[in-house]
Amino acid sequence: MAHVTESCRNGCGLHGAIWAAASINGVIPIVHSNSGCAMQNYLAGRSGGVGGGRLGGFEIPGTNVIEKQVIFGGGSRLREQIKNTVKVVNGSLYIVLNGCESAMVGDDAAGMTGEAADQGLPVACCRTAGLHGDSRCGYSRVMWDLIEGARGALKNAGTGGPPEDGRRVVNVFGILPGTDIFFRGDVGEITRILEGMGLRVNAFFGPGGGFDELVSAPDADLSIVFSEWGRFAGDNLEEKYGVPQVVLPSLPVGFDAVNDMARVIAEKLGTDGRFTDDVEKFIERERRYSLFFLEILDDYYDETAGTPIAIVGDASSVVGIGGFLKNYLGAVVREAIVTDSFGGAERLTSSLLGGIAQNVSHSRDGHEIREILKHSSVEIVLGSSIEAESAKYLNAGHLVISFPGRGAVMNRTYCGTRGAVLLTEDYLSKVMEGFDIMENALADEIL
Repeated sequence: MAHVTESCRNGCGLHGAIWAAASINGVIPIVHSNSGCAMQNYLAGRSGGVGGGRLGGFEIPGTNVIEKQVIFGGGSRLREQIKNTVKVVNGSLYIVLNGCESAMVGDDAAGMTGEAADQGLPVACCRTAGLHGDSRCGYSRVMWDLIEGARGALKNAGTGGPPEDGRRVVNVFGILPGTDIFFRGDVGEITRILEGMGLRVNAFFGPGGGFDELVSAPDADLSIVFSEWGRFAGDNLEEKYGVPQVVLPSLPVGFDAVNDMARVIAEKLGTDGRFTDDVEKFIERERRYSLFFLEILDDYYDETAGTPIAIVGDASSVVGIGGFLKNYLGAVVREAIVTDSFGGAERLTSSLLGGIAQNVSHSRDGHEIREILKHSSVEIVLGSSIEAESAKYLNAGHLVISFPGRGAVMNRTYCGTRGAVLLTEDYLSKVMEGFDIMENALADEIL
């Protein structure tokens, strides 16, 4: 009997590709599938707290294939949609994203896209049918196709060269729009850190990011990969264009992690007087910032030390946040449940979490995760909104760190030095709420 995943939180490959493409200025996704695919993506993002990017719901250009195209093929419908979209929607690059229907009936989306490109239209194609994997797989594939598509869309591709101010240029991969609930804040904090080191950043999804960063990505000095899902783009840039890469286990959380990251990047880029001075000055500023805000931990350490917690989320979040809470606040990570998977995922994440969590599990299934948490005896559950039910069952605090969330998530992050301050605030609040609950329960018993 086939296993059915309950409360799946990862979406499909098409969803991940739409989120990524729609979050880059100048890029216009064209969905070659039925109308429900794009709408489901929009509704998932809206209910999960991340929105749908610049284009959402009915705004996403699409072929809206029906039974006729499923039976007889939708190639001509896609050809028509590409031409109409370029006419009425302003963009620098149009990326065709195919869904399961077009993939299963064998529509030649790449051929139709190539035909349009031969006619001078700035169009690229990415095979992102949901049957190929979840939303993270969609991000992984589409980033490389966007970079290649952007280069092909410009007649002077490859002539950008280094910036006039002489700054080194770095690409950032592994922060996933939509799938990472804090992706906007994460991009902002990572960009701030890298620019503070004196670098120019191709973050792709930030307020200054967009098509031009896709074009310049192959000319960068280094690619920084924050999760395994950024490896596909990083590996291809290294193989085809000679751009070296640094692969980090997670986004940095807290000053120590930022310091380690900065020194790894500096060593990889090589040192010179100006760059070395910029890095050292930046690290000292971050150290002072962290000390100024986190000195409050001395007043609360007795309450926070030894608090048993569970963390549910993607590998990057579990490793980064779990490590910070253990090392800085003395939390005891009883359960670490990793919800994403890739080649060798269990071996790699278990190794990374070995010194952080007492028990490490891998599951996407809501029922399995609830059963693990049910027997965990923890006081705080850090996870998605799906874990709220388990936290209530355990009479534990609940803190959202992964998709799906609640409400709208805008400029929030738990990464970097500034994100670690916000994480500490939120975590301490949950710890103190737990003490209030216990005190009230004790008072009720006495009365």
